[in-house]
Amino acid sequence: MTPKTILKIVCSHFGTTYEYEKMHSDDRHYEHLIVRYYCFTFLKENTILSLAKIGMLFDQDHATVLNGLAKLENWMLSDTSKKKTYDKLSLIIAKYSDNKIKTKSSLEVRMVYRRLKNPMLNRV
Repeated sequence: MTPKTILKIVCSHFGTTYEYEKMHSDDRHYEHLIVRYYCFTFLKENTILSLAKIGMLFDQDHATVLNGLAKLENWMLSDTSKKKTYDKLSLIIAKYSDNKIKTKSSLEVRMVYRRLKNPMLNRV
């Protein structure tokens, strides 16, 4: 899957575009941060891009990307809505990606779908 496709999927989910988010890459408002953090996460998981190359897509350095990955992971542990958003985007990206379907078993995909349908399964 190409980085451009991932960026398009994630940004469109949040009702924005990659170009708009790149224009606001130095903006620290929550609505821009959360989009960037999800983009960082899915680019890291679904491509072979290094942290530095992911950062270059948003005019950031590798440390910013690493910080964004860690923050989103911590937010998902405490906020189920962020975890649900992650699961929804994972399913959408899995549909478009042949590579992702090969690496993720059908059982894992079904469990993600079940977590979306039943919020009680999100408890850890």
